[in-house]
Amino acid sequence: MDKLQVRSKNDILVVDVGGARGDELRAIVARRLRTGLAGRLVLQDRQEATDGVPSEWRDDFEVVVYDFFTPQPAAYQHARAYYMRAILHDWPDADCATILAHVRDAMEPGYSTIMINEIVLPDTGCSWQHAAHDVTMMAAMSGKERTLAEWRGLIDGVEGLKIEKTWTLEEQGESLIEVVRVS
Repeated sequence: MDKLQVRSKNDILVVDVGGARGDELRAIVARRLRTGLAGRLVLQDRQEATDGVPSEWRDDFEVVVYDFFTPQPAAYQHARAYYMRAILHDWPDADCATILAHVRDAMEPGYSTIMINEIVLPDTGCSWQHAAHDVTMMAAMSGKERTLAEWRGLIDGVEGLKIEKTWTLEEQGESLIEVVRVS
């Protein structure tokens, strides 16, 4: 839990980049008392996504209209964690590099992390469901599911970022990739 402790309760604990209506932040809110996590929670997404945030959730986290192809606003820099779930698989590597570079520029080295929650495909023998999803992402959005080697190549290709650790969350491949900023 030390990796998620903020210096003061007014600091930003998590910025959910492209977080749609805020379901992931609601899960954090539900666990806050038990975990003792302090700090502000921020949801960032396009207007049409943030319009879907239920009114009863709006007191639990800040809702910010934001396009992740633009620099992070100054008010949301130096957060403890920038979280992205099922965002980067929608985009080709060049667009992912742009998104990640904007987050990198907002990070405080030695303090901020990026937490990427995505599918990590095995090098061989992935399930037919993941193979089908990969083809769908490619055809529909020019995106793709990635192997760990492809994730490493993407992250290493963004100057100043490196993968610190990966955790497998499900046998089916959903994983959490922790990315840090190096000086």
